[in-house]
Amino acid sequence: MEGQVVGEWTMLLEHECAAAAREFGSVDLDLAGVSFVDTRGVAVLKRLGRAQVTISHCAPLIRELLDGGRAL
Repeated sequence: MEGQVVGEWTMLLEHECAAAAREFGSVDLDLAGVSFVDTRGVAVLKRLGRAQVTISHCAPLIRELLDGGRAL
């Protein structure tokens, strides 16, 4: 992925990842090109991480947010 995981686009991401996981069994979501994730994006990425989606190559700040830290 590239860009930002924000707003209403987060629901589209969740829907598409869920569909791909159903079709292929698992999904690797590469966040190397993602520069910003808002609170909705963090919530969706956390849900995806608990499903059949592997989240890889994300920036340290984003990883901290996904791992439950309170990075600012």
